Amino acid sequence: KHCDEAMEKVKLASNEMDQAAIAATAGQLKPLEATDLQGYQTQLNTATIEIKDLIEPLADAAKSHPEKLGHNVITMSLYFEPLSKATIGAASKLPDMTRQHDLFSQARTL
Repeated sequence: KHCDEAMEKVKLASNEMDQAAIAATAGQLKPLEATDLQGYQTQLNTATIEIKDLIEPLADAAKSHPEKLGHNVITMSLYFEPLSKATIGAASKLPDMTRQHDLFSQARTL
């Protein structure tokens, strides 16, 4: 159950990013006003670090502590929405579509 919930959260965040990437490709990604590029980059960096820091505990739970797996998966999934929103926000502040595309591509690798 926990893994299903986590997958749904990741899927929603991914779909949101995909829609923004399509808008960027069409030249229709409107600049978001919540913060500036540096603010979005900080949010992106924070979410990325949190996800990176959770990889080892998640792998350990998968190998040796199955009782912790659901909790670790849910915890990691919580960072994908902020990652998606920060990626979209940062891309919306970038001056050209090539840089926007590159940012979306990099974020999808997570």
